[in-house]
Amino acid sequence: MQVKLPVGDRAKYHVLTEIFSFTAPFKSMSRRERQVYAELNYYYNKLPGIDPKKKNKLIFDYDTRREISDHLGVKPEQIYNIISLLKKKKLIIKNNLVPKYILPDVKTLTFNFVENANTENK
Repeated sequence: MQVKLPVGDRAKYHVLTEIFSFTAPFKSMSRRERQVYAELNYYYNKLPGIDPKKKNKLIFDYDTRREISDHLGVKPEQIYNIISLLKKKKLIIKNNLVPKYILPDVKTLTFNFVENANTENK
């Protein structure tokens, strides 16, 4: 089965965080936390060819946080609070996105359903 979702570059990350909202660590995030996390990933992937350490420095910069707050229509203070919550959830450590949770810039997404030994066949 193939489903085509017409989304722009920025919206793609919002769709991905919503799709993954049933899995850890995304399922522990509020809607607003997922939105901010999607924006951070958008800015992270917007900087190809740059060292990850420098990327993280740029995405946690004041100007980037301001752009995120403007795009989401919230006060900058709320962005700081949400980033603090994401740090408590270990998605961000020392103003760095945790590499294993970074959403890549993908054009396609494929699901392979694997039968879990703990589920019953019906």
